Amino acid sequence: MIQRLLRYLTDMRLRLLLEKAENYLGMTNQSFSFGYGKSRYSLKFDEILYFEKKGRQALIHTADNIYKTNMTRKEIWESIDEGMFATIHGSFIVNLKHVKTVSSGGVRMFNGQELAVTRRYRKSLAEKHMEFVQGGM
Repeated sequence: MIQRLLRYLTDMRLRLLLEKAENYLGMTNQSFSFGYGKSRYSLKFDEILYFEKKGRQALIHTADNIYKTNMTRKEIWESIDEGMFATIHGSFIVNLKHVKTVSSGGVRMFNGQELAVTRRYRKSLAEKHMEFVQGGM
């Protein structure tokens, strides 16, 4: 009886782990497509560190480059996975995969860069980051 229960619990844990892995792989495989001028670009979500709004332009920061596009925050949010990104400031949306630590005043990215978090987004960022870390591996 106990062996059967242990086997059942092990199967359940394995299913949960596989489900998490599938969700994570699905998120990281998605792409963000945008245009600027006469060029079209497509970046995997994994490549994007964060978005920065500067006036009418949105800057898309990656490890190697900064891309420009004329998209609104709303258009950006419609094109990205809400479970993988979070707003930290009226002008910044970060990729949670690249966030190393969250503190009351900011986030530290894995590349060492620090970005400020406004009071308005602190609580939701902390919750979303914890959800991502626990659920997204």
